[in-house]
Amino acid sequence: MKAARPRGARVAPVRVRLPVAPVRQQRPHTCGAAALRAASQAVGGRVASEAALVAAMRFGRAGSDPVHLRRGARWLGLTVREVRGLPGGELRAALAAGHPVLLAIQAWADPPPPAWSRHWSDGHWVVAVGFDRHRVYLVDPWPRLGTTSLTWRQLAARWHDVEGRAARPLRRYGLVVTGVVTGSGQRRLAGRRRA
Repeated sequence: MKAARPRGARVAPVRVRLPVAPVRQQRPHTCGAAALRAASQAVGGRVASEAALVAAMRFGRAGSDPVHLRRGARWLGLTVREVRGLPGGELRAALAAGHPVLLAIQAWADPPPPAWSRHWSDGHWVVAVGFDRHRVYLVDPWPRLGTTSLTWRQLAARWHDVEGRAARPLRRYGLVVTGVVTGSGQRRLAGRRRA
């Protein structure tokens, strides 16, 4: 016999898509800045040029690490929550609440590796903007793409990178954009409005 759902209990949505417009990266190493700009625009945060954001994030041609994204988020006036080892269920919950999530994944290896799960040298930042039972939807700042998707299995194989000069493994990293700090210093939460 199937257990009855308690009255008033929320059911996790089966499909979510946040309205996040793609922002193209201007240089090969600025995917983190472009992804952060897309998320900021989606939640009503500060709008800045890529050059200004890169200067505020203070990273070089090796690209950006989580520390740079957190610094850029503060500069844009965003409130964020960093999660290392982000479970898929928590990613779904953040998206269902209306929060875009920046992910560090492997992408754009040429040629593609035989197994993404063992490939660590082509790190890339994307913004998770939705999901359904089979796929996660991403805004990819790489100029040829825009909005794309991966199956949950493909995401699991690619969802890793290295961090810092020591190249520490970074697995299932997510930077959840939860809101914006207003001019008065108050926090305005991003997300879906409840009726």
